[in-house]
Amino acid sequence: MRNLCVILADQLNQEISSLNDFDKDIDEVLICELKKNFIDINHHKKKIVYQISSMRHFGKELDAQGFKTNYLKLDDPKNQNSYSSEISKLVQKKDIDRVIVTESSTHTEMKSIQGWQKIIGRKVEIRKNNLFICDTDEFESWAQGRKELRLEFFYRMLRKKHDVLMDGNQPEGGAWNFDKKNRKPLAKNTSVPEKYACVIDDETQGVINLVNDEFSDHFGSTDDFIFAVTRNEALEALHRFIEERLICFGDYQDAMIAEDPWLFHSHLSMYLNNGLLKPKECIDLAEKAFYESKVPINSVEGFIRQILGWREYVRG
Repeated sequence: MRNLCVILADQLNQEISSLNDFDKDIDEVLICELKKNFIDINHHKKKIVYQISSMRHFGKELDAQGFKTNYLKLDDPKNQNSYSSEISKLVQKKDIDRVIVTESSTHTEMKSIQGWQKIIGRKVEIRKNNLFICDTDEFESWAQGRKELRLEFFYRMLRKKHDVLMDGNQPEGGAWNFDKKNRKPLAKNTSVPEKYACVIDDETQGVINLVNDEFSDHFGSTDDFIFAVTRNEALEALHRFIEERLICFGDYQDAMIAEDPWLFHSHLSMYLNNGLLKPKECIDLAEKAFYESKVPINSVEGFIRQILGWREYVRG
């Protein structure tokens, strides 16, 4: 059986469930840059550069590792701005028996995916999204019968289940939440680490030119683009945060000053949001730093709460 594995724009990780049991000899991959995904709202130009460049680098990584990758670029004259149109073409051209996709993180995209089978005339297998820790069915089960859906109780449930920052059956530090300690204003003469910045390669420069042409009416500028666009670069950003910023993340979690928007914030959410980083590896590294006595409990708990708590809760 020949499969076509469709990788959505926010699933740029080789461990995504749609690639489980992938057979490089016969199976195919499809990645599409669809303009509709960037004009649904007025996205900042840098965000569009980041997303498209990440997708193109991921496609090249798959090619280099022997995946049969079908990559549709935004400026391809044959781009019909639709997954189902491109899938239909490949089903016929490549003699595809089954389409496999990981469930989307958005309701609109998920509704579209659920209509693919009728359009393309092939079985569509929708797999669970393993870029989240809590499955949607698990969230619904937790929510069933509750009068109110409080983040704090959901967060505690996941802490216990996955043994995160736990001392037996009790939370490390004697409390579940140290948010009250995480509201300090930035102290005078505080030394802030240099922000992490990546070098723009030819691929990213090409995307910058594309975005300036195709999305000239969007707000913001593509100047001074510094973000990671590959998994290796995102991992470097994660390690730099753990080593340099996590120690003060808790104290200054809510701090903001006009002169320095970075401060001790992680700036990792974008890498989690498109799959370059996985939530569990971020949590594990933060926990490791705590147990090695490198960071205080309010910092590591505050950081983990954003990922294991808020990110999973909002998705549910």
